[in-house]
Amino acid sequence: MPILQIEAYVPASPAQVFSHVTAFPAGSAPDDRLLEEKYGRLLSREGNCYTFQDNTESANKWRCSFDPPHRRVMQALESTWSDRTDTFEAAGDGTRWTLSWELKSQGITALCKTLFFRFKDRKQIYSDLVQPVIDHFQRQGYY
Repeated sequence: MPILQIEAYVPASPAQVFSHVTAFPAGSAPDDRLLEEKYGRLLSREGNCYTFQDNTESANKWRCSFDPPHRRVMQALESTWSDRTDTFEAAGDGTRWTLSWELKSQGITALCKTLFFRFKDRKQIYSDLVQPVIDHFQRQGYY
């Protein structure tokens, strides 16, 4: 299945970026209330693996696995939504944040999604998801 990917450099440590992006602290116990604000209603938890039902009309269910401060994996359950993996790696004085989506569709549908991502969606996703994180840490004086 195709994988779509965006990489960005964020001027902060992997633990700081991980915590900010995921709402899951890198060095302490997570706050279920904060996780529910970010992901939706908590359905179950086993270790660092949580299942949420999001607050959209489609009420998607997501299994979120957290490996602080290195990785978060969001698997779409009972859905054709793409699975998402965020990785956070030390890079110089900051973090290389990689967002990857593994498409569940195949054939012409996957090809169309890949083309839209390459030529249109990538810029919008960067603007909506990545740039606010970079801006947050720049305002904090990390840059």
